[in-house]
Amino acid sequence: MKKEYYVAHTVEHNGIKIPYYHFVYFGEFHKILLKRNRKHCLRDGTDIREFFNKISYHQYDFSGNYTVFEKAILITIHYFENNIERDLDNLNYKPLIDGIRKTGIIKDDSWQHLSLMHFGNLISDEDEDERIEVYVIPQSFLVDFLLTGKITINLSEKHFFEITNREEVDLIKKESLGFW
Repeated sequence: MKKEYYVAHTVEHNGIKIPYYHFVYFGEFHKILLKRNRKHCLRDGTDIREFFNKISYHQYDFSGNYTVFEKAILITIHYFENNIERDLDNLNYKPLIDGIRKTGIIKDDSWQHLSLMHFGNLISDEDEDERIEVYVIPQSFLVDFLLTGKITINLSEKHFFEITNREEVDLIKKESLGFW
């Protein structure tokens, strides 16, 4: 008898069904996740690792068979309540990543099995709360998944042009290769 595997969501792009998991964590995490912060507790005293483990497990039913991604990309979108400048590279997402790894949907969080993408975004509505959203997708579907529009990040047309301008990318690549 063939086992049926549980996948949280699928989205279609150009006739391709893309499996993915989507996690949401509500709270003001930017101060707790600072790398220089030695206290990793929420206001109520809950350890941040315990929090991410618990919330990750509660978002899906992991008691049955579910899809495990051999090579995955974990896309983190950190929604902030204001435009105060914050460096995403100064935030330690390890407790969050470990919480997702412990669900078993990714084989491991080593570089051979997991790649990371981090985005910051502004909350668009006064009624929304600060949060972190995480998408976990197979690496082979990254471009197709991004083209579905499931993830929206605040990029101006100018920024979009800058990263899609093929001639500019080729020039940067050529100049970079000159250093090697």
